[in-house]
Amino acid sequence: IISIITLLVLTTGATIAQEENVLTIDQCIQIALDNNLSLKQAQNNSLMARAAQMQAIMGHLPSLSAGANYDYFVGTTFDQNAARQVTATTNSSNPNIQGRLTLFNGLSVHNTRKQRINEYLAAKNTVDDAKLTTEASILSAYLNVLLGGENIRISGERVDLLQAQLDRAIKRESVG
Repeated sequence: IISIITLLVLTTGATIAQEENVLTIDQCIQIALDNNLSLKQAQNNSLMARAAQMQAIMGHLPSLSAGANYDYFVGTTFDQNAARQVTATTNSSNPNIQGRLTLFNGLSVHNTRKQRINEYLAAKNTVDDAKLTTEASILSAYLNVLLGGENIRISGERVDLLQAQLDRAIKRESVG
């Protein structure tokens, strides 16, 4: 008896917990767009294409790098100028600056930049295509549900009509 009461309480609680949540078509589309993996991949590919485009644009600019190295030695070292060992403290520093500017490389940088721009535009179009495909899929499913509901309503009306015809035929049969 206790298990039956527990079962009734649990099923009643589960039924109460299941509220009907009606979504609009716009909410359904937004949920689909937020959770579509193909769309997320297309957006990530678009970001990578944008970064590659910026990198190609930066290829036209000169580069400049600088560095420094400082060494501090205590102990015995070999003096190459005097060809003998010296015990002392030695300091050395090596600062450097390096610059690079490409004047002409057969239009490779220019063509790479154009290629990256086209790749970015293609990636953006892929994102738009994924969005449209997702929206079309959701709208198609929604219209199929509406069509199914309409078919059910029409079938119900047809059953009512056939039942009325059957009732009339039975009355005619009984009257003679």
